[in-house]
Amino acid sequence: MNAGQDKRRQPGKGAGPAPPGRADAEEAGGLPASARKYRELVKENTVSAIRTVLEIMETGKPQERLKAAEIILDRAHGRPAQPVDAEVSGKVKVDILLPPGMDDLLG
Repeated sequence: MNAGQDKRRQPGKGAGPAPPGRADAEEAGGLPASARKYRELVKENTVSAIRTVLEIMETGKPQERLKAAEIILDRAHGRPAQPVDAEVSGKVKVDILLPPGMDDLLG
């Protein structure tokens, strides 16, 4: 390599140093160190975040209260199903999963 040439790996140019974060990512099952640190920070502040949302739901302006309630319901029960408009050709297999004890709905 000539003096002044960039030593970073270039596509199709053979082996070179791994891109930043790759070694960290491989050690942690796919996440770079910065993402792991961020995730830890978020986990450490989860209780505070929930308290904040609950406080807003109780004391905020009507629009804020509605949004806080929506956040809580989305986390507790999942977001409502979204309709899909699609055209499908050929055979389609549909599996319907019912909660335990609901099999009698199928007849």
